[in-house]
Amino acid sequence: MADILLLLILNALAIKGFYYATQFDGWESYHEWGDTSWNYGKDWKGALWWVRFYGVMLPEWMQKPLFSCNKCMASFHGSYVFIGYLYFNQISLEYLWCYPVYVLALVGVNLYVNE
Repeated sequence: MADILLLLILNALAIKGFYYATQFDGWESYHEWGDTSWNYGKDWKGALWWVRFYGVMLPEWMQKPLFSCNKCMASFHGSYVFIGYLYFNQISLEYLWCYPVYVLALVGVNLYVNE
């Protein structure tokens, strides 16, 4: 049980890190206000800024779980972590029924980490 709690905390921190690594100046103003003037190189870029820059072309229902919503990112980024945990610990895939519970718990931990 303790390993699942540690996995939840590490997964939430990784999601938070990925969220901030994909940010750069100018994207938020374009996304929220419809301003088409990008502020290239104004202040800073995250290490993975290009994910958000090119991901803006995706529909919003794909943007949210990939990079733009901390709570929604739990569904996508939690899935490969949880399946990887099952695989590397040689746990049977019968335990995939725990995945929805894991994602809901991860959303809760994400909310706690974001505050």
